[in-house]
Amino acid sequence: MSGRSHEIAGAARIAVTTTGEPGPIQLGVIQVYRLVRKEVPGLQLALIGVGDMEVSALQTSSNVVVQKSIREGFGLGVSETMWKGTPVVANRSGGIPLQMQDGAGGFLVDDTEECAKRVLFLLHNRDEARRRGLAGRERVRQRFLITRLLADELRLLTSLASAAGIPVPSASAIPDTAASLPV
Repeated sequence: MSGRSHEIAGAARIAVTTTGEPGPIQLGVIQVYRLVRKEVPGLQLALIGVGDMEVSALQTSSNVVVQKSIREGFGLGVSETMWKGTPVVANRSGGIPLQMQDGAGGFLVDDTEECAKRVLFLLHNRDEARRRGLAGRERVRQRFLITRLLADELRLLTSLASAAGIPVPSASAIPDTAASLPV
């Protein structure tokens, strides 16, 4: 942390989705918030543990979403946030790195200090935050939407049927759903 205060246009908000009783994940996010707030005095923190609509609204309206999971499966909250075009700063754990490869969607971090630095970077570099958010949305569009999964299933079934000698339409008849979805 540089120890100097920077002006950020408009109110800045970071959000984190949480479930259950307060624990190490929430405490880690609060530590990140305290470090970032030293340089961004008006920063707001939303610890989200409410219904789907509230989570969605806060993921959409936040400048950055923090996912400080210690262990995580796929981590649906990461992909949901990336689909909304909001950048994510997340611990490098479980399935989260599979979702955010090559910096798509935000940053992967290993500790609280690095998390705070990446949040500050995104708050101070709005164009880069927007670029990463849009890259995350594109990654979700190409890899994690049901239409892409259905196209994969159709290709697999077509391949199996063809190998068994069953007449099937050509593989080109299956649309590239990722390319045909709106951004």
